[in-house]
Order: sequence, then structure tokens, then C-alpha cells
Amino acid sequence: MTGLILANDGVDLLILTEGEKLALADLIEVRLGDSSVPGRVFSSDANYGLAVVAVALESIPAEVLEEIEIGKVAPESQIRLGSPVIALGAPNGYDGSIEFRMVTSVGSSVPVTDGQVSYFTTNLTDYKQGYGFLINLNGEVIGMLTHTHKINVNDGVSSAVSLDALRGVIVKLLNASGMAYFGIQGEDLPEALQQASGIKHGVYVHSVENASPALAAGIKTGDVLIQADGNELFGIRDFTKVLLAAKEREVLKIKLLRTTGEGVRELTIDVILTKKNMEQ
Repeated sequence: MTGLILANDGVDLLILTEGEKLALADLIEVRLGDSSVPGRVFSSDANYGLAVVAVALESIPAEVLEEIEIGKVAPESQIRLGSPVIALGAPNGYDGSIEFRMVTSVGSSVPVTDGQVSYFTTNLTDYKQGYGFLINLNGEVIGMLTHTHKINVNDGVSSAVSLDALRGVIVKLLNASGMAYFGIQGEDLPEALQQASGIKHGVYVHSVENASPALAAGIKTGDVLIQADGNELFGIRDFTKVLLAAKEREVLKIKLLRTTGEGVRELTIDVILTKKNMEQ
């Protein structure tokens, strides 16, 4: 596996990596230069497929620590069609391999619980055993190769998760502070629904998870969330931002629009947030 060093908190070096493969590990050994040091899982979020590994600073040789630089994540706006990218890690399945390619599409996303994962594609050959990070020509990280977070996981197209789009989630992981749990899968209100319903914007609820705060409060599939604690919701990213700022047991006041046989009704519902299970 390949990791991206994102923080030094004075006690540990914190490294972002892929969560799915890490979940299968009994023992973690981190290679830094020519040195191998023990690591441990610091935090993880299976929903987004991310994990942070911590390496105690005292276990890293001084000469190695001096050479370590904190990685920089490029703004998502820099991921453009045709942009050159360098794939590091094991993009072709072989550790230490490097590939030079380009971005072939942008703007795709796949829903996850209470949010979405934005991804882009490249003309890298898609290897199921491949993994690693993509950087731009300035040495900034723009994405992490993924085989799960895309619409069609079997399309054979090499895809990468946009890390800047997940910056808030990553900050939570680096601070080992879990996200509050609401319990829906949703998306930006589709244009067809905007035209049919006359609703201009919001989060369209595709599904409500069992035993979730949303279900307990009465949120239903087909509802359109338009406001959360006074914050206008223009799309799913706005909703995720609200949850990132919220805490467990906080009451989230949701304003929504629900289409019934009598037309569109506006409702206000209080949802008591719970703690998210980061292993699911």
C-alpha cells in the first residue's frame, strides 16, 4: 500500500491511505526511505474508503524525519480534462512503479451515506491490483486511485477519488473526530425533478437507511431537503458540510419539501444525530 503524509502532530506522523486493504491487516509496517517502522490505525471511515495510519515520531530515525515533507492537496478546480498526471505507488500493481498519463473525464460522483465521493478518470490502464496516488506537475496530490467509488465498478476505466472534495472528511480523520450520522443517500436535485416539481434546489433523498436518525425522525425517500439548521442546501455537498460541523446528539432542524397527492408540502423535522460507525 501507498500512503500520503499529511500531518505531524508532535507525537505521530499521520499518513492517509486506502481503508479497504488496511482493514485486512493484522500488523502494520511503514517504510520511510530505507527504514521500516511500526504503524497503527489512527482513524478510518469505511464509508469513504479512507484510513489514517499513525507512526510514532520517536520510532523514526532523525535523519529520515528531517527529509520528510508534508504532502499538499491541490484544489479540485485544478483537475481538468487533458491535465497531465503522474501516478505513484503501484498503479500497475508493482510497488514503486510510476505511470505518466492524463485526465480523461471530470465531474463524476457516486453517493455514499450522507454525502458523495467525486471522482475523475484517466487513461491509465486499470489494474485491479493497482493502487496509489495521482499528482500534478507541481507535485501536489490531486487524487487516490479507486476501484470501488465510481458508478460502474466493472467498466475497466482507471478512476481516482478527488481528495480536495473530501478535505473536510480527511480533516476529521486527522483529528480522529468522527462525523455525526444522519442516515440518507442523496444527490443534488436532478434537473428533471426541478422542472417537474418546480423546486429550484435541494438534496433529493434516494433512500433512508434502517435504524438511522433520519428514519426515526420521519424522513422519507423522495423528500427534498432544502435547509439544515438555517443553512440553504443547494446540493449534497452543502448537506455534508453541515454534518461535518455537527456533533453527536445534536438536534438538526431540517426543512424539506414532500410531494403528496395534494401537491408539494413544506415540513420542518427535528433529527437527533447519532455517532457514525466508522467501520461500516
